Amino acid sequence: RPDIMFAVCNCARYQANPKQSHLSAVKRIFRYLKGRPRFGLWYPRDSNFDLFAFSDSNFGGTDHDRKSTSAGCQFLGDRLISWQCKKQQTVAISTAEAEYVAASAACSQVVWMQHQLQDYGLTYLNTTIYCDNDAAIQIVKNPVFHSKTKHIDIKVHFIRDCFDRGLIKLEQIDTDANAADLFTKPVSISKFQVLVNFLKMIRFSDWARFVGKFVHKVFIFYYFILFSLCTNLGGEKYKNIKKNNTKTLEKEKNTKTSEKEKKYKNIEDNREMK
Repeated sequence: RPDIMFAVCNCARYQANPKQSHLSAVKRIFRYLKGRPRFGLWYPRDSNFDLFAFSDSNFGGTDHDRKSTSAGCQFLGDRLISWQCKKQQTVAISTAEAEYVAASAACSQVVWMQHQLQDYGLTYLNTTIYCDNDAAIQIVKNPVFHSKTKHIDIKVHFIRDCFDRGLIKLEQIDTDANAADLFTKPVSISKFQVLVNFLKMIRFSDWARFVGKFVHKVFIFYYFILFSLCTNLGGEKYKNIKKNNTKTLEKEKNTKTSEKEKKYKNIEDNREMK
C-alpha cells in the first residue's frame, strides 16, 4: 500500500539487526492497518490515459549515513500505477544533486513504462515529470553546469539523453502538491490526508461490502437454478434413453420367442410326417 511504503521501507533497512524501537515501529504500522482494513486505491473507469510522474527526495534524510531518499510515483490519468522509495547509493552534497538523482530514477521508470505501453498500441512522448526543485530542472535542461555536476555518476545523466530525445520533459511543481513527498519523509496528519486523497486512496465502506455479499448470494442462487435445470434436462434425457433401450430389448425378446416357436413347430411337423 502506498500510504505505508515509507514506514515499511525504513523498517526494512534494519531487518538484519532489529532493535526494540524497530519492533515498536512495526507494531504501529500494524495498528494503522487494523484501523483502516478496507482502505485502498480507486481506479475510475472514466479517467483519461495521460502518463505523468512525480519525483522527490529527502536530502540527508538518513541519520546514520546522511544519505538521501529518492521517491517517485507514476500515474495513468487519475490511476496510481507505480510508486518507488529507495535510499540513494551515494551521499549527495546538495539538494539539487539529491533531486537530480531522484528525477533520473523516475525517468528510468517512465521510459520502461513507455516501452510496456507500446505493446498495447499506446505511444507516449514528452511524458511530464513533475519536480519541486528548479536547480535540478535547470541541470537537466542545460548541461553547461559542469562544475556543479562533474562529481555525479555517469549513469545519473541518463535523464539528459531522454530529455534531448523528447521522451520526457520536466516541469516545476509546488512542494505541497508533489504526490511523491509522501514516500520521502514523515509528514503531518493534515498533509498525509491531502496526499492520500491525491493518490486516489479511499475507504471502501460497509455499504460496498454489503453490495459485494449481495452479489455473491445472487450468483450462488442463479448457479443453483442453472444446476437444477441441467440436472432435470439430464434426467429427462436419461429417461428417454432408458425407455428406448427397454423398447429395443422387448423387440429382441419378441423376435427370439417367435423364432423359438417356429423352431418347435417345425420339429412337431416333422414328427407328424414320420
